[in-house]
Amino acid sequence: MFKNEDCKEFFIKQIREYNLKFDFELLGFIIMDNHYHLIVRTNKDPLDEIMFNINNVFVKYLNRELNRTGHAFESRYKCKRIDSDTNLLWLLRYVHRNPLRARIVNGLDDYAWSSHRYYREGAGGFVNTSFILSILGTSKRNSIKKYLRLMSMVGNDEDDVVDFDVIKGKVLDEWMINDSAGVDEGNKNIVVRKSLDEIADRIFSGLEIKMLILKGCKGRDLTPLKLRFVEEAMGLKYTLREIGEYLNSSGVAVSLMVARHRGEI
Repeated sequence: MFKNEDCKEFFIKQIREYNLKFDFELLGFIIMDNHYHLIVRTNKDPLDEIMFNINNVFVKYLNRELNRTGHAFESRYKCKRIDSDTNLLWLLRYVHRNPLRARIVNGLDDYAWSSHRYYREGAGGFVNTSFILSILGTSKRNSIKKYLRLMSMVGNDEDDVVDFDVIKGKVLDEWMINDSAGVDEGNKNIVVRKSLDEIADRIFSGLEIKMLILKGCKGRDLTPLKLRFVEEAMGLKYTLREIGEYLNSSGVAVSLMVARHRGEI
């Protein structure tokens, strides 16, 4: 289905165009010769509508190019909900390592049809790399190093469950806890960190400002305070979802605010 590189290019072009039309975040992708994977964070528009449009326009293109009719896909797309940072990190590894499991390349850098290069370079564009890289740390440079380590670690490409357990045991649990201030030196697995309320009380000077921010007020004069709060909370390994919920917002909105501040979008 995707053996022709023109088909791959067309498919990516459609994802770009529908990303402008519909409200969703593309966190990762790969296009193989006979299937594809997308990691998508939906917002206002339903996933069914997004996928119908992307698949429908591709089928029409494929039928026109190959002078054929009928369905291009064997069945309706399959989707799984990802509900934790750990699962999301491993899923990105699974998606990007498809060409290695298929033994069609020797290294991920050799495969052009995935979002790996966006993460390797810390690039923005139509792939929101900031969301996942921010889970790996507050420093973009160190986050990219962790990403590359995650991609190259030896797990078990023959068994997804075993691979998840191996990688989770090696690094994911380690990356989900605080590795600097606030850790009990007697036990590196115990995290002692300030609550989000304590951080807010110190940064949001005065109850009135705090209440404005927690009600979702979007005044420009409040943005620097929000950024200070987010950066400190991320430094203590709070997830974007936790931070977003505290600010009466969402993890995606927090990620975009940080990315804009860093000049990544």
